[in-house]
Amino acid sequence: MSTPEAAVAPQAPTAPQITTTSPAGHTTTVPNSPPAPAASVPAQPAATTATPTSNATLMPPASAAPAPANPDRSVDQDDLTYNEQLNAVDRYWKFKMALQIAMIFASIIGISCLAWALATANKLHTDWGYGSEGSWALPWGLITFSISLVWCAVCIARLVLAKHPVHPGVRVTMDLLLWLGFLVTALFTLYALFALLDWGSDGDIGYSLGYSTSYGDYVLQNNNTWVWETSGSNSGVTYNRVCNGSSSYTNYEPLPFHNCAEMDAYVNTLWHEKGNRARVELTAVVTQWLGFLLHFTLFVWACVDCHRYRHSKVSKDAEKLAAGIVQNMVQNGAVVPPPGTRPGHMSGGEWQQSYQQLSPGASEALAQGPYGLTPYARGYAQGYAAMNQHPMVRQQMGPQMQMRGPGGPQMQQMRQRPMSGEQPLPPLPPRPQPQQQQQQAVAGPSNGKAPVQDGGVATSYYEPQR
Repeated sequence: MSTPEAAVAPQAPTAPQITTTSPAGHTTTVPNSPPAPAASVPAQPAATTATPTSNATLMPPASAAPAPANPDRSVDQDDLTYNEQLNAVDRYWKFKMALQIAMIFASIIGISCLAWALATANKLHTDWGYGSEGSWALPWGLITFSISLVWCAVCIARLVLAKHPVHPGVRVTMDLLLWLGFLVTALFTLYALFALLDWGSDGDIGYSLGYSTSYGDYVLQNNNTWVWETSGSNSGVTYNRVCNGSSSYTNYEPLPFHNCAEMDAYVNTLWHEKGNRARVELTAVVTQWLGFLLHFTLFVWACVDCHRYRHSKVSKDAEKLAAGIVQNMVQNGAVVPPPGTRPGHMSGGEWQQSYQQLSPGASEALAQGPYGLTPYARGYAQGYAAMNQHPMVRQQMGPQMQMRGPGGPQMQQMRQRPMSGEQPLPPLPPRPQPQQQQQQAVAGPSNGKAPVQDGGVATSYYEPQR
């Protein structure tokens, strides 16, 4: 009778093992719990080979999350559209260009109105115009309109062709001069308009320009026509009106007319053309004040841009300096960027979001710093932490050489000096007691000293007593 063979029990899966090497050269292999999933880290030479445990779980790289939009981020201009390139240099370029285009149209309209007013005023007879309106107050507006037209065209051409706005300091100067100039010329044009509107408004053309004499003057009739009437004091006196000489006029100047009918027609022509001329000059006044407001707005905007330009220049210099420092750290191996990143094309704020850091619960000492530590230093700490947890290692190495977590002696040395790819130095042995120093020889040749007891060190190892 055969006995059934005992069922072979399934073997438990072998737990992962950790192989560590102590500073003295001893190699120890200890079991460990199954590793927790961790983010992939670029491979680098390490003194200790260890699988990442649950105590050293890496956080996922922050670069996997969508980074917030940063308008100041430096990107390749070739990868942007034309609109994006202009937005990169000036976010409000559309509004500024709209004001400048409006100023260009206002200048063209103002120049046309003033040019027509001056051209028609030159056709009038000397001293036979619209009172004190004159032509001296109108030409000044042409100067400000012309300068404004050229300046706004230069600003738009600079932005469209060079894809870069005019320096804010230059804009502050030009817009300041222009809005001050428009303030003066607008007042001159406004004075010319008021003088035109006042001509004949009270039913009297006036004596100063020869339209009236001591014998009579022009009177506005109900049919909106000016008719010469003899004054009441001279109504019983026979008076022959002379319109082609100067003997009967107060200004004693020769009249530019051949007869009185021609003079009456000239006066009524001025009166009927007054409304159209007033509208043209009113348009010129409006465009003058519009130019004043637009250039004042552009001046305030240029002041704000100039203030931002000064601060952004300092910020960009600091960002370039920080990016250079981080790039040197990457080249030296102190910082490991995640895969797929281009360190040379990242701003300062993105460096802190892209590099892998240890979780706060893994190790407080290793999690310090904005960019984390290299895989070498991370594996070094993980191996010692796992080795000290094993009871066999505790008995062999003794309590003085055990790592006590983040508060151990070697971890304190790692905090005190920057971490790199090299292994930290072992701690110094304890200093000899005073009674032992008296028995040992002072610093000298090593062959002349007494044997050193176990656990001690020669006095010459330290600096001599003073």
